[in-house]
Amino acid sequence: MDNATWSNYDTSLILNNGLAGGTADGLKTQIIASIAAANTSRINYIQGVLQKRRNRLMEINADHVLKVVAPFELQLDLLD
Repeated sequence: MDNATWSNYDTSLILNNGLAGGTADGLKTQIIASIAAANTSRINYIQGVLQKRRNRLMEINADHVLKVVAPFELQLDLLD
C-alpha cells in the first residue's frame, strides 16, 4: 500500500480500537515494527539451530578423523 492510501485510510476504525494514536501512519509504523521484531526473532532462532548443527558436525568429523587415524598410529607404535 502506498503512502497516499495510508493517509486516506479511515481513521475512525483506528480510533475505535485505540491503535497507534489514531493515525494510519502510526498503524503502519506499528506493523513495520512488529514485522521487524518477528523477523529478528526468526533470524536468531535459525542462527541458533545452525550453530547447533555445525557443532554436531564438527563433533562427528573429529570422531571420524580419530577412527581413521587410529589404525595408522597403531601400526607406527608397533614398528617402534
